[in-house]
Amino acid sequence: MRSKLCVDVVERLSERRTPQFGQCAVWVMLAAAGYSLWYVSMNYAFVIHHGDNAHIYNFQVPLASPERHRAISFISFLPFSVLHWQPLYWTCVAAFYAAATLWFFRLWCRWTAPIAAFLYTFCLSLFWEHGGAVAEWWNPVATSLIIMAGWQCIYATEIRDALRAGEFWQRPLFPVWVHELNVFSLAWFYFQTGWGKLTTSGLAWVDGTSLQLHVHRFRLDFGEPQNFMHHLILSHRLTASLFSAGVLLLECSAILAVLPLFFPRFRWVRHLIGLGITLFMLGIFLLFGLWAFESLFALALLFLWPFDRWIPRWMQAGS
Repeated sequence: MRSKLCVDVVERLSERRTPQFGQCAVWVMLAAAGYSLWYVSMNYAFVIHHGDNAHIYNFQVPLASPERHRAISFISFLPFSVLHWQPLYWTCVAAFYAAATLWFFRLWCRWTAPIAAFLYTFCLSLFWEHGGAVAEWWNPVATSLIIMAGWQCIYATEIRDALRAGEFWQRPLFPVWVHELNVFSLAWFYFQTGWGKLTTSGLAWVDGTSLQLHVHRFRLDFGEPQNFMHHLILSHRLTASLFSAGVLLLECSAILAVLPLFFPRFRWVRHLIGLGITLFMLGIFLLFGLWAFESLFALALLFLWPFDRWIPRWMQAGS
């Protein structure tokens, strides 16, 4: 039975589909990457290097010395002077947008796709090398870019031939393993965030106090008017505790999103988790505003909702 399951999984992963969803996913990922890198660059320019410390966070505090107790990114081995050389950062940012634009229009994808994915990861790494901590919410964007670039590289010849023949949308160019690998990457990310809470704070994390303090500090720091979510969280500790418990349960169960790969009849589990994560992200927006999590929201919609089936139907219906 195990061998049959393995054969079935390999067959599903090697299956190919027309690239409507895959190409739309590339466009969405490039938009998310472009937006998030712009967000990071604004912090790099105006918070780190111009001393606007009105709302500064620990991961944006510049290092005063080259001492490093642990690796922050895959480029931590580079000299301190290189990591903190501003022209290098801005050159890489400009190069990313140039490569991403070419990739967006499917030009020289064999080269522009991996270059854009590498430069995005490199720019984020240069940014985080300026501080003592790393915010993890852009990691899935970088991972998904690498996965999509891998697809465009491996199948570059077939994609080029289909484009030249005017049959790009008709040929089966998008392998299922690309989609499933993105699902696993996102599910693993959320699972790790939940597991990290459990191993660090245990079940005490769901007592509601931490959430209430974060919401209260956010409103004090940014002067945001109270909305109904703020009122619920700050006025009722039980509500804050239930919200925290729901988030922890959702994150720890996110890994179940890979279940349909082994048992296709459980596709509803993936979509249920996608719905839960979407509502969770909307809750974050209501509590803390648009604060760098938009890319995660886009990823959850793209890979955990059934857009891999919807998009081809919509495009075929419109043609």
